[in-house]
Amino acid sequence: MKHKTEIFENCTLQQACEWIAYKIPPMEQIRANALGFKRHALLHPDFETTPIFSEIALRFTTQADKDYSKQIYDAAAKLKLALYDGDINAFGVVSTPDKQPQHQQITNIPNTVKLNIGKNTIQINDTTYTDIYIPFRNLKHAFCPAYAETAFNAIEKRYSTPYMEIMVEVINELKITDTNQPLKKILTDVIIQKMTEHGLRPSQSLAEYMATIIRLPESQKGHA
Repeated sequence: MKHKTEIFENCTLQQACEWIAYKIPPMEQIRANALGFKRHALLHPDFETTPIFSEIALRFTTQADKDYSKQIYDAAAKLKLALYDGDINAFGVVSTPDKQPQHQQITNIPNTVKLNIGKNTIQINDTTYTDIYIPFRNLKHAFCPAYAETAFNAIEKRYSTPYMEIMVEVINELKITDTNQPLKKILTDVIIQKMTEHGLRPSQSLAEYMATIIRLPESQKGHA
């Protein structure tokens, strides 16, 4: 079962734009509509040519809606450039009559690519890719390298290992503090998932050791 504070591994186009614009990670309970934004009504498929900020298009929206819309379209332009430059990878589905739809990496993305943020599609010439996702880890490094090293800001980072980075990611993503000590089982499950993401062979025993190290000694007395 997905922990309620777990950050999704992958982003939709809209989630990617929210990260670029606001550094809102793709989490289940941190969504822009929770802040009152009419998101889908503001996301036009052709953001480059449509006068989305006209009074007609946005006459029923609040100033917050308008600000959100502008930030998202600015972010979409940056996202499009990153896709063209190959700084990030995107995956999508192409439905064909003789094949089962499945995600594939979208390669050789031209500068004429069209992004439909609201419908989460990418169009390249006559081919439309649906159900787009972008790996969040890939997105973090492309648009905010410092975010990926947040936990190392207090020390001079000369050396690290994938296991150290996993523990740092878990601490950041689950917002672990001296007063927020998740159960060892929760930590273990998330660490195992992270091992797979980092290309490591999952190990239950090692994940349990790492979960123990993350927790404060006083939190370990009850073995929970």
